[in-house]
Formats: sequence, C-alpha cells, structure tokens
Amino acid sequence: MDTPTATGSNLWALSLPKNLEPYPLAPDIAEEMHRTSGQHHVEHLVAGDSSDPHEDCIPLLNPDTTPKIDGFAYVDGRFMYAAVCSELGVGPGERLNRAATADLLRENPYARARIHVSFTVPQDWNHIGIFGVRHENVREGWYWPNRPGATGHTWIDAAEWHVAQRFGWQVDPIESVVFNTRTPAARDRNRLTAARPLDTWQARLTEARAAVAADAMMSETIKTAVTAALRSILINTVGNFASRGRDQTHVTFDPKE
Repeated sequence: MDTPTATGSNLWALSLPKNLEPYPLAPDIAEEMHRTSGQHHVEHLVAGDSSDPHEDCIPLLNPDTTPKIDGFAYVDGRFMYAAVCSELGVGPGERLNRAATADLLRENPYARARIHVSFTVPQDWNHIGIFGVRHENVREGWYWPNRPGATGHTWIDAAEWHVAQRFGWQVDPIESVVFNTRTPAARDRNRLTAARPLDTWQARLTEARAAVAADAMMSETIKTAVTAALRSILINTVGNFASRGRDQTHVTFDPKE
C-alpha cells in the first residue's frame, strides 16, 4: 500500500462481502463509456481570448460592460467524488433500443443507466451548458453547448436527463445502456441483493474524514495532513477504477509465445 491508489484499492477489496465479485462491464460497453465520458466540466465563460471558441458556447460575462465582479467564491469539491460512489450499478450492462429506452425512462426514471440523446438548448437559456459534447477533434476535449437553439448528440447519465427535463431542454433518447442494481448474495447465490459496489468503501472514508475533523485532541497540522491523505486515496482510487490500464511492453523471440 505504498501509493494512495494501492491503499484505496486494497481498502475497497477488504470492504466487499466475502465471496462477492462484482460483475464487470462487457468489454464493448466499457470501451464505449471511456470514449463517451468526461470526468469534469471545465470551461471559461468570460468574453475574450480565453473564451471557448466553439460557436455553440457563448460567454455569460463581458468584461467591457462588466469590468469588475462583486465577489468570487471557490469551493474545494474534490472529496465530493464520495457522493457519486453511492448506489452504483454493476455489469455486464444491457443495451436498449429507442422504444425500450423511452419505456425505461417512463417506468424507472431513477434507473442506473447511460442514455444516448439528441438535444436542443431552449431559446430562453442564459446559463452554463448541461451536456458535454466531444469536439470533432478529440484532442480538443469537450464543450458544453449553451447557445439558445444549439443542437447536439451525446451520452448522458439518467441524473442529467432529469436536470434537462426540469429546465425545459428538448431531449430525445436514441438508445441506452442499463446496469444491474442487484447481484447474487454472498451466502445464497439464489438470492439477489443490492449491488452497491462502492457504498461501504466511500462511507468508511467519509466517516474517517468526519472523525478527524471532530477530534479535539489532534493538532491542526496533523488534521490537514490526514484529511489530504484521505482525499488523495479517494480521488486516485476512483481515477484508477476509471482508467483503461497501463501500457505494457513484452519482448519475445518465439512466435509461439
């Protein structure tokens, strides 16, 4: 456990019920998720040289008319990754067509699913974009259309679907991938139980962080160090879960090998 990632991965393995191996995603679905998912939302919405150049991204602030702002707020949300570790689904994942996706959203709106959609930004929209879209040149990363009337295609989470619906976005589901929320129980394989692959792990890290904050005997220096360590364990392990693995080079002089 000489790295945050190794520490977090081992703690996760120890938190799982005995004899339980969460089902992995089907390889094609896993690859598709990597290709169609971004990890964070980063954009600059002040007019000027640093503004997003895409035509569907319009600045929300013009420094020529608003040279100063009243204040600035910064929130360190890095530990918020813990919140998105709750009630996750597991593999292998099932693909649904347009009709089945519409039925899913109507009958089980909180399903653990990813949905391929086409969308249109409302005509009265004056805020940040909701859906991330990959640039045609993938090296340029992602952009979030916020121009009224802008259209696009992307993969979203079911939770993002709810946000868009609440604010009047026109969203048309094309297809989806739905994940399992139940898995065979550790002691009785004929009985199904809630999967929750990361719930115990994230809860214990969160409890440890809260215990550090509440410890009146611990010095502030040690608190800062331990809190940073717990945050690093969380972030690096989640990143490791989302990685495609490391490249390896093997040399052989025998074609049979």
